[in-house]
Amino acid sequence: MRQGCGPGRMFAVVSGEIGSGKSMLVRSRLDELDASVLVGYVSSTQLSSDELRRAVAGAFGVPLNDQSMPGWEARFAGLLASLGAKGRRAVLVIDEAQHLDRAGLAVLDALVAGPSQASPLLEIWLVGQPEGGNCSMLRKSRPFAG
Repeated sequence: MRQGCGPGRMFAVVSGEIGSGKSMLVRSRLDELDASVLVGYVSSTQLSSDELRRAVAGAFGVPLNDQSMPGWEARFAGLLASLGAKGRRAVLVIDEAQHLDRAGLAVLDALVAGPSQASPLLEIWLVGQPEGGNCSMLRKSRPFAG
């Protein structure tokens, strides 16, 4: 698992070939989280940026339709602020992340680009194969040695 941090933001990359144990590692890490963490899961199978927005919103129960697309990042930021006020945070798992394109990565970056926090309110875990996909984060990931 490779992590990238900046003020108020966190990405983790879990990259490996088919059958290498990525899903098992992610499930194990999710099982270690306490009830204060809200988890959303999206299986990214070549989603457009609008489809990714809808999938992320649905994963966290944020109502979203065509009329509510504008400003959805603000509503999502409101959800994160509400969690933060209660001492909680969120983890978004994007499976099959190798299919994300630049527009999809921009959507995810917009979600974590909110106000800087001492501890990030949103972690995004990108899970996928390093080869045959679009996501440069997965192709550039380095092996984790524990």
